[in-house]
Amino acid sequence: MSRPEGLGREADCYEEAAAWHARWREAASSALSAVEVDRWADWSRSPTNKAAYDAVEFVSRARFALKAPPLPTAEELAADLSDEEGVQPEHTTAPPSRLAAIPWRPVAFVALAAAAAAIAFTPVMRWLDRDRAAPGHVVSTGAGELKQITLRDGSRVTLGAKTELSVQYGPCQRTILLNSGEALFTVAHDPRCPFIVIAGHGAITAVGTEFSVRRTLDRVTVHVAEGAVNVQPRDALTSVPWPKDSDVPTITWPEAKLAQGQEVSYRGNDSRSPVESEDARVATEWLDGRREYHHEPLSYLIADINRYFDEPIELDRDVGDLQFTGLVYESQIKEFVQDLEVIFPVTVARTRANHILIRLRDPSGSPDTEPLPESRGAQ
Repeated sequence: MSRPEGLGREADCYEEAAAWHARWREAASSALSAVEVDRWADWSRSPTNKAAYDAVEFVSRARFALKAPPLPTAEELAADLSDEEGVQPEHTTAPPSRLAAIPWRPVAFVALAAAAAAIAFTPVMRWLDRDRAAPGHVVSTGAGELKQITLRDGSRVTLGAKTELSVQYGPCQRTILLNSGEALFTVAHDPRCPFIVIAGHGAITAVGTEFSVRRTLDRVTVHVAEGAVNVQPRDALTSVPWPKDSDVPTITWPEAKLAQGQEVSYRGNDSRSPVESEDARVATEWLDGRREYHHEPLSYLIADINRYFDEPIELDRDVGDLQFTGLVYESQIKEFVQDLEVIFPVTVARTRANHILIRLRDPSGSPDTEPLPESRGAQ
């Protein structure tokens, strides 16, 4: 789409407004680029353009309330025909034609007005329906892949590796369902329409801020880089019609309000960690390939780094509760896994299925595994 311009050309602003409406509608399946968002901000800053955009939106919404006028009855048609001719028909062998009896001047006026409206607003009618939510748009990434998308309101989402989310935008509805993985959300400020991320059994609500959400196994962790968010059980969002999950049990953990540099985790339907303070950079440092953990159980750590490693890493149940504190670099995951033998009483070996297995150290060894090739040492 070419850039709508004409900040001062009132004669063209309605056409430009219709073009922007169409582009925002397309954004449900093809996100706006950062350049387009900047152009929209420049264009909509003009009061004339903004008024034209609001008028186009109003017409688009109003079209669903329009109803066709009722057809005249046979008696009304006959009376109208008699009024025009000035006489009563004395001998009628057949009922008068309905087409011949219609008062054409009023009907023609209505038809011409409808045609003019259709011609003027066809682009908007084709793309925009503010009274109906747009279909969910699913975005996903593969192993080790990062992806950034721009939403129709200018909000940006950066997806981490092996992440899947669904975008649902409607009339004053900005809802994201994080199915798996992690994402960083940079939210465009709009106090009228809260931005909501649903992850597991909870929901994170923000008006305009930057925060990350990581979903690992049955646990969700929220970090705030800037601004503030509210974390609450998802069944408390009675005003959000999408999505609903009948399998989600009643959730009893209390909501939490997070400010810049704070984090919280929740797991299952009755467990939430206390609100803790962290460096605000923790929310975004994973974008640089650096992951920081504090007393992290190996079960969650391995599930997390598995998204950035091309070889499946399996963990024996007996070592899942061992806790790790430190940094892990995504480019050195293999070396880190091998060095776990130095940190913990575990053995890291390769199975016959060509998976990496971490289990409690067994002095007798096992015929089903073989040691990994020597690592380059701890990082």
